[in-house]
Amino acid sequence: MLVLSAVLALFFAAPTFAQMPTVSVPESCSVADTDSGVHDYSGQFLGICALAVAYDQGVISDYTLQDFSFGLFLASLNGVSPSATEFWNIAQNGTDASVGLSDLVLTQGDTLTFQRKDFISNTDVGESVTFAVSLQSSGGSGGGGGGQIEVPFNVSAALSFLSEKQKTDGSFGVDFVTDWAAIALASADPSPAQEHVRAYLLSRVAPLSSITDYERHAMALLALGIDPYTGTGTDYITPIVAAYDGTQIGDPSLVNDDIFALFPLPKAGYDADSDIIQHTIAFILAKQRADGSWEESVDLTAAAIQALAPFDSMQGVPDVLSKAKKYMHDARRPDGNWGNSFQASWVVQALHTLNVPLSSWIQDGKSPMSALASMQENDGGIEPVTSSEATRIWATSYAVPAALARQWNDILHSFSKPTGAALGVSTTTEAATSTDSGQATTTPVESSVRGAMSTATTTIESVVAAPFVTAVVEAVIPETQKPSKEEPGQEKDVISTTSLAQVAAVASADVPWFDISWLWLMSSILGLTALMVFLQYLWEKRRGN
Repeated sequence: MLVLSAVLALFFAAPTFAQMPTVSVPESCSVADTDSGVHDYSGQFLGICALAVAYDQGVISDYTLQDFSFGLFLASLNGVSPSATEFWNIAQNGTDASVGLSDLVLTQGDTLTFQRKDFISNTDVGESVTFAVSLQSSGGSGGGGGGQIEVPFNVSAALSFLSEKQKTDGSFGVDFVTDWAAIALASADPSPAQEHVRAYLLSRVAPLSSITDYERHAMALLALGIDPYTGTGTDYITPIVAAYDGTQIGDPSLVNDDIFALFPLPKAGYDADSDIIQHTIAFILAKQRADGSWEESVDLTAAAIQALAPFDSMQGVPDVLSKAKKYMHDARRPDGNWGNSFQASWVVQALHTLNVPLSSWIQDGKSPMSALASMQENDGGIEPVTSSEATRIWATSYAVPAALARQWNDILHSFSKPTGAALGVSTTTEAATSTDSGQATTTPVESSVRGAMSTATTTIESVVAAPFVTAVVEAVIPETQKPSKEEPGQEKDVISTTSLAQVAAVASADVPWFDISWLWLMSSILGLTALMVFLQYLWEKRRGN
């Protein structure tokens, strides 16, 4: 009930944050009029500067100013110009302003509203634009009491926290937490903790069940410079590729498995011109919502920005990134924070990815990094000390790359696709049935099917998902079921599912289904089946004797 209450509280509270964006207004600014004349303002917090930074921070899409003898006049806002009988009316804290923008003095917490009015009928026309004002102070207590609050983030303390929480085997307990901790440690200078987790992952065969499991784990290996194809003796890239259906990756109803595929695949030999990358990007672009988000999620939207930014030369990507940035800005709370530290960390990474200065996103005196730093405890970890250890390790692992201004694409190393590699599905990397002890187990039938399949040695470019083999695997291995609800401590981005047949049948859309490799594999299976029938016949005949 407590979890449900928290979810409902976030659900109903989130729209409130987006309804009243806040702009951080400096003491000085420069604006241009429609005749290209430049006008400088300083010494006071003015409405004209609020309008300028509202554009810079994505709260409004555009504006134009006309220079009259009595000052600057707002000629258009968000692409809308008033008709001959209309004008843009300005209200401060709900009261019509008696002066123009260039003379309108602001105080901390003011709201500005822009509304088109018809001066003949004295009625409002169209929708209004409203935002709150946070004042940047260059020092002291000026500017209406709105001093800038810069809270430093202690990276060394955060890394020490992770080191202290590391287990003796090099892990951090839960597998997905270990992966994120590995990425965090890899983003910093070499350390004993980094080497320790690297040694652990080199010896670890991860029991993965979903496509996002494979994507995250591949990211961890790539961050530590481990070949995700052969570095651990287990191929963690092929299952991702096998989940590609020609349009998207994994579950068609989800987009997180597509977003996170764009981190390991380009680092594993799949360039921007490959079909899987082109189609996955197109699918992600189509899934963006009207408000600029993906799934109305701040952190997933921030992740999408990181994933798409390297492909900003593709048609449609720049516009999508711009709308996503505006969504992140509008989703910020009046106190300068986002919903939690996880969101704040990924927003900071996304802003660095877009080369947006964090100082341009001051709200309630805090930059996004200050907002994140305000959640760091005295022991160096993120999230309150009353939270579970796994949650705090997880949150701190997100925060370290953000604090170091490292985006995931910069942390991951690159490897080439192997040629002539054996691509049989390892029994140790597939999802298996679970016992009460939590250990992965396989049935004799599963083992025999997987063992037969692992004998097929050919390259990724030539193996095709055979309908017959898929049917065999699906008949003995049930599809993994996604959880209906998230529970506390579960990883938020691991919600995609895939059948084991997708993992087992390695697909390549560029090769005909009747490839000689398929014929060889099919004949081998049929031959094995015939042999089993013959042996069964001999056994029955002997029993009859």
